[in-house]
Amino acid sequence: MEADSIAEGFKRSMELHGLKYNKLIGDGDSSVTKRLSEIMPYGPKFHIKKIECRNHLLRNYVTKLSLVTKNIKYPYLNLRKHIQSNIMRFRTAIVKSIEYRSKLINQSDDDKRLGLRKDILNSVHHILGSHVRCEKYFCNGPKLNEHNFTDDAEKSKVIDEITQLANRLVTHADSLLMNVDNNVCEQFNNIINKHLSGKPMEMF
Repeated sequence: MEADSIAEGFKRSMELHGLKYNKLIGDGDSSVTKRLSEIMPYGPKFHIKKIECRNHLLRNYVTKLSLVTKNIKYPYLNLRKHIQSNIMRFRTAIVKSIEYRSKLINQSDDDKRLGLRKDILNSVHHILGSHVRCEKYFCNGPKLNEHNFTDDAEKSKVIDEITQLANRLVTHADSLLMNVDNNVCEQFNNIINKHLSGKPMEMF
């Protein structure tokens, strides 16, 4: 139903608003994109680009990180506790990089994308306590008495799994640089669902 509703909005955008929408903010669900490619609301030569919702990507990242800390196959308990207690810092570090990179007016899109990708991967080492690759805007180096968990993370292979999760964000660097989300749409849907809960669809 959601895909059909959005597709209908695209089909009537010229009639209602005199606009053609060339971007769609999505949350990982490919059904809407598939539906739009089927109906081609503006013809076969007009491409509609999907932008991944920033909040959805980061929320999924944090959720998967939390699962890593609960995996008992990794023997370093202090390392897992460190990651869990700093779980939101993984998100905050990437948000900081997005805000910085997206506002660099003297850089090309390719340079911004490259910089963000480096920051995302480095954020893993940053949270673990290694700041060798951190740029000056990102941090001021190690804090007093900060422990570096990098060696433990490498020995236990935890860093491989976390890096794999970070790489999923790297593939969406273009979307992250757009720095957009679909919060307004979700809030609207929540209001609609609240008022229509339990009511028959014949009302429409």
